[in-house]
Amino acid sequence: MEESIASLNSTNITDNSPKANDICYKEKIKKETNKENMNYISEEDLKIISSIAINLEEIINDNYINYRNMFVQKDNFFTNFLPCISIEDYLKRLFYYTKINISTLILAIVYIDNFCELNGYILTLNNIYRMIMTSCLLSIKFNEDIIFGNSFYAKVGNFSVELLNTLEYEFYVKLNFQLLVNDDYYQKYFNYLSRNY
Repeated sequence: MEESIASLNSTNITDNSPKANDICYKEKIKKETNKENMNYISEEDLKIISSIAINLEEIINDNYINYRNMFVQKDNFFTNFLPCISIEDYLKRLFYYTKINISTLILAIVYIDNFCELNGYILTLNNIYRMIMTSCLLSIKFNEDIIFGNSFYAKVGNFSVELLNTLEYEFYVKLNFQLLVNDDYYQKYFNYLSRNY
């Protein structure tokens, strides 16, 4: 893990200048994932990660078509500055640096789904990265045996610790403090994401 933290400190996934992020919008800049880093992730897990990313992108595209004329709520999850990284590569980054189980990542997707359903929330490119990081943080704390401080996860997600703390609290409250997911419900997500690649 020390090696991961050392390489994390030298890895920057965003450039917060508006000019750079205008270019990154709709992913005109394509960053390749470091293939050496991906050796840690099994082929099966990579396929599930890819399936998750494809599903999230489809939801975002559908939301853009269906809700583009609606007012978008600019809450704490909303940002104008988008990472110069695809959703799939962002998921791989989180998976690689945090060394989580694939079940934890799937649980995070269940949390995002529940959050959106409970709050009538619309996923967009402007909120998906913060939603992913925050749901993963809660999923890690609920599902994993080894947990690091929020300062570590803030570095992985490229957020300030203060922002991540705020997002974590808000997400948890808006989930009605419900992190427990029954086995059948989880299994539906696992089966769908496993066969959908």
